[in-house]
Amino acid sequence: MADNQQPMSELSSICILQYMDPNKRLRLSSRSPAILNYERTTRFSISKLEVHRSAIVIDGQTYKIGVVRHFYGAPAPEFFAKERDQNGAQFDVGVFADPDSVYDMDRNSHCQAPHWKHSLKMYESKERLTNIVNFLNECEKCELTRETYLEEVELKTLEAQELRKQIMKHDIQKAKSELKYEDFIWFTHRDNAGHLTTMEYLKYDRPLPAVWAYFVKRYFSNHQTGILINTLNVLVQNPAAMLHDVTMKVWNLEINQVDEEHLNALLLHLSVTSFPLNSVACSDCDEYDHIIFQSSRKLVISGDLTTQQLGMFFNPVIHFKPSGGATTMVFVFLTCWIRDGCDERRKYIIETKDKSEVVKVINIFRSLLPRHYINIRSPFKYVIHLPSRRERRMDLYLSWNQKEAHLPRDPYIYYIDMIAVPR
Repeated sequence: MADNQQPMSELSSICILQYMDPNKRLRLSSRSPAILNYERTTRFSISKLEVHRSAIVIDGQTYKIGVVRHFYGAPAPEFFAKERDQNGAQFDVGVFADPDSVYDMDRNSHCQAPHWKHSLKMYESKERLTNIVNFLNECEKCELTRETYLEEVELKTLEAQELRKQIMKHDIQKAKSELKYEDFIWFTHRDNAGHLTTMEYLKYDRPLPAVWAYFVKRYFSNHQTGILINTLNVLVQNPAAMLHDVTMKVWNLEINQVDEEHLNALLLHLSVTSFPLNSVACSDCDEYDHIIFQSSRKLVISGDLTTQQLGMFFNPVIHFKPSGGATTMVFVFLTCWIRDGCDERRKYIIETKDKSEVVKVINIFRSLLPRHYINIRSPFKYVIHLPSRRERRMDLYLSWNQKEAHLPRDPYIYYIDMIAVPR
């Protein structure tokens, strides 16, 4: 809206389109043909794109699909109401479900009719309950009879309560099974605060990946000049199933538990101009010799590595976040430097929450440091001349510092910096 509370014209919207929030641009281009034509010749920039299962997050705003069950003429049972609050089922259900899907089996059980044997048992329980109620009523009328069968009255009262619970549970389940319902695809858009701003229902006549392909094509296929993404965060094992035919120029990449097959599939979505990537952050990955890792300017690795894996990185900057000790990593690097030297400038950062690890690293380098007291309590910085081969002599700049982590158990995070510079 303009300052005079009048709707903006399409020409005015086009003029400010490149300065607009990416989420607003997506909504405008999907509604206006004129803006859509302009979008095809304008680069589309996103600060951070997160790829989840059946959802993407663009600069904090979530686009998500799920399967919800709509009941006709009655409120949804508790299970399906909670499922809707969570944006529906994130897996295919019903005829499109995996035959071994535990979630689909549990979901269907909430609207399944009781077994005929169980219904027969409940019929007998109702007759039993009728007899008990008649007996208790007779005892209530005659005080002498009640006093004579006092213990039996207490037992039958407890039995009647248990039978009522079983019968009520059976009747509720039977009533649920008689409700008429239909499953739908529910597409939602939530803003940064988590408030629902847009929703759309589609007939559930195809699997979720095919439905998601429709929305990806609807919102992203118009940007033929490419999509520029500062940070792409992949939180699913198979990102290609979510991105489909979208090609992006990415500066920084964050991935988790992705194998070589899916890395090759992800590579098809990255434009040639994305390489070399500014940084790649990964965790729980085994294929570190992939071009995505080896060509990045900075590599951030979370988790422990084997000695063989430590020797396969040649990135200019490598940031390690091991869950175990850092001394083994430092010892491996130092052994390689003393034996082979260094042919290019490289920086190694080891992050730890244990200050004793910093002390252990200092003890490893103690014999190479100048012979005077090192104050462990304050950060230090020293230059070490390593006695490597003559043709590959190098200097090692060793330092450490700390930053507040604002966590109860780990108030500080310690960083050990090692910069290897050839001479």
